[in-house]
Amino acid sequence: MFIVNCSLLICGLPRYASRTKVVNVSINQQNKSFPIPGAVYFIGAGPGDPELLTLKAQKLIARADVIIYAGSLVNQAVLSHARPEAETYNSIGMKLDEQIEVMSKAVKKGQSVVRLHTGDPAIYGATLEQMRQLYRREIPYAVVPGVTSAFAAAAALGIELTVPGDTQTVIFSRLSGRTPVPDSEALPLLAAHRSSLVIFLSAGMIARVADELQEAGYTPDTPIAVVFRASWPDELIIRGTLANIAGQVQAAEITHHALIIVSPALKTEAKSEVAQDSHLYGAALAQTGRQPTTAIIALTRNGTQTGRRLQAALPNSILYAPARFVETESNKSITPYTTSVRQTLQSAFQEHDALICIMASGIVVRDLAPLLRSKHTDPAVVVMDERGQHAISLLSGHKGGANELARRAAALLEGTPVLTTASDAQGLPAVDLLGREEGWVINRSEHLTDVSAALVNGETVGVVQEAGEENWQLDPPPANLIRFPSIAALQEASPPAAIIITFRQVSPELLEAIPRSVIYHPPCLAVGVGCNRGTPAEEIQAAIDQTLTEAGLELSSVAQLATIEDKADEAGLLETCDKRNWPLRIFSRREIATVTDLPNPSEWAQRALGVPGVAEPAALLAANSDTLLVEKQKFPNVTVAVSLKSKIENRKSKIQVVGIGPGDSAHLTPAARQAIEEADVIFGYKTYLRLIAGLAPNVPREGSGMRQEVSRVNQAVDQAQTGKRVALISSGDAGVYGMAGLVYEVLCERGEANLPVEIIPGVSALNAAAALLGAPLMTDFAAISLSDQLTPREEILRRVDLAAEADFILCLYNPKGRNRVEPFELTCDILARHRPPETPVGIVRAAYRDKQQVEIITLADLPQAEVNMVTTIIVGNSRTYVQDGKMVTPRGYANKYMLNSSS
Repeated sequence: MFIVNCSLLICGLPRYASRTKVVNVSINQQNKSFPIPGAVYFIGAGPGDPELLTLKAQKLIARADVIIYAGSLVNQAVLSHARPEAETYNSIGMKLDEQIEVMSKAVKKGQSVVRLHTGDPAIYGATLEQMRQLYRREIPYAVVPGVTSAFAAAAALGIELTVPGDTQTVIFSRLSGRTPVPDSEALPLLAAHRSSLVIFLSAGMIARVADELQEAGYTPDTPIAVVFRASWPDELIIRGTLANIAGQVQAAEITHHALIIVSPALKTEAKSEVAQDSHLYGAALAQTGRQPTTAIIALTRNGTQTGRRLQAALPNSILYAPARFVETESNKSITPYTTSVRQTLQSAFQEHDALICIMASGIVVRDLAPLLRSKHTDPAVVVMDERGQHAISLLSGHKGGANELARRAAALLEGTPVLTTASDAQGLPAVDLLGREEGWVINRSEHLTDVSAALVNGETVGVVQEAGEENWQLDPPPANLIRFPSIAALQEASPPAAIIITFRQVSPELLEAIPRSVIYHPPCLAVGVGCNRGTPAEEIQAAIDQTLTEAGLELSSVAQLATIEDKADEAGLLETCDKRNWPLRIFSRREIATVTDLPNPSEWAQRALGVPGVAEPAALLAANSDTLLVEKQKFPNVTVAVSLKSKIENRKSKIQVVGIGPGDSAHLTPAARQAIEEADVIFGYKTYLRLIAGLAPNVPREGSGMRQEVSRVNQAVDQAQTGKRVALISSGDAGVYGMAGLVYEVLCERGEANLPVEIIPGVSALNAAAALLGAPLMTDFAAISLSDQLTPREEILRRVDLAAEADFILCLYNPKGRNRVEPFELTCDILARHRPPETPVGIVRAAYRDKQQVEIITLADLPQAEVNMVTTIIVGNSRTYVQDGKMVTPRGYANKYMLNSSS
């Protein structure tokens, strides 16, 4: 067997081959020698429309030396991609041996050969016979898939072959003719499934098709369609029933190049209302208005009993329970479910204001995580145990009301509410944490203790909030927390203490009247800037400062600067943003031109740039507003305008270095999942990005290869500087042989220590491996990477020697690479000098991934063990033993306690 070893092509492999010979040929898109000389490519040319040819197929055709194509079945327009000097052969009339001879001669000359088949070669492509001959002649080949005519026909008919509720199966078949069909695949047997049938190579026997379908139980009025030359210019569609289709097809003189389709989908086209909606568009993902009700969702029999008690006592609640536990119920407030608990939870999440989930919190976290959007919009979620002893506020504790719901549910069942937020534990807002997530800047922080003490001691604390999110306020608020409509009203009342949240400068008179005051400035001002070419940063900064000061606006509340694309490279503007740590928002001329009715249009901007202005429209666009706080202020070389952002952003740009755990989504922490789903862009090693392919599908991803870590971090920093929230992912824990340290090194080297960085921990490889092996890490252990790419080999081996001598349990990372085996061999020698040969050794490959392997061997067998870069090795110490297939290292309890004692 000959396999082209490549990353871009799917190799054709005769299933009967008993031996394998690999032609070691590397193919990639950057290789200028692509396609490979001396190889044959079977290519699907698609149904006929040349625009349905794949890009990969087009490249191969354009560079081929010899092309053999299937006559009238392949559109001649496809051949227009070929080079003029390429040899072309029409296979119509050519015998198999003749075709193979052409291929063989070309391969011997070192030429590349393309064999074009209609549709996809894997479906009635007659390729196996050719592959068999190539195999015998030791000629390498590969297969490039194409668009099958079956899908082109469905597209022409405007149908979906898999209709929810009607059919989820598609069968490709044909009638027995010159090519026999196995008895078990006779059309009446296949038709009995009532799924979508796509019948190839049978248009000339349409009467027989209709008869055999009726023999299978289809009625004469069953809809059927015949599509002739799907996607070709002369495409023809004939629709009918089993009773009349044969006459229509015969009248059209169609005998070849046509597909026959019989499917429930023909009854449920787009114009029909018969078909039900897919779960994709069901309640689980619908953004509809939620009902003011509480869904109580039980999973087990005991949980259902607890749910009944709670539902009976909690007004406006509905109990969802497995149907087998509530079969005889007629109560309208009890809804049995037969779908998965995941679907039930997700549907309830979208339909109700609150959820009480009587099940393990892990189930709730995993199943609801894909739907989480914001603490401001998500419903309250409370988790309870089966006996109702504890009610845990899990989601939307403040604004969603989960904290209050947990208290109420616990009281009804005589249980205990579990509230994890500090402010709710005290029943008061945490003054020092206000707006932390939203990037609020605090002023007069020296008075935090005074204001907090006033609140705790029952003194009146006045509040004015002119900007920023209000999620920090309790509902209902403490009696002594009084809201005032304006700063002037607050100053007139002069309460003992105050919390002021504003984008304005606060007057000395107010602070004199209320000395115990804390001021917060949310980032909510968008500053539009226009400037002449070459204006220095100092002049731009002075213009902005003067504008804000004269308007009584706070510099700390500036969220970003904005300008037109023509100023994107203006050095003074970029330096200003760099010094002030402000993002710079760039708008195109086209975007700027959409803002009309400016208070102060600019004739110069209209004449030079074709836009009505720069500073004013840039400020309005950046703020997503239609009003200005400050109209254009003109300076000798600078113009400045200010607008208040209409929607306060609750996220500050940052880099989040995320540990995604070993790879299984079940071991991804909620914090990691949230960081990934809320990111504006995700960076990571390509293999790790594949591990989170199902998360945040709409978030852009930037993948790179091994040894590109520094470039990856620099790109992530560049993106974060533009105001984006960046997720930089590592497998395992980002702080254990991960990206966390490199991020700080790069930031220090670039002098950008002010860029916010958050490290989100994950399950490390040693934790994952230990869990799979048993309990090998119950006492002191040392983790050592055997990769000498960044650490000198002598230093690694010295650490191994010292740790082994000290009787540490050893966790070995990166034990062996493709071209790096010596460190592993030397490590085995060192361990053999310090540990007896029967010492237990655990080997875990690809922990919690698809190809996971776990085995426990002895130290004597370690040198021969199969290990690689995704293997974690745990070498036991002098006390480690194996029991029932598990590694255990006793911690010492037996020396202190009677382990068999019940007391």
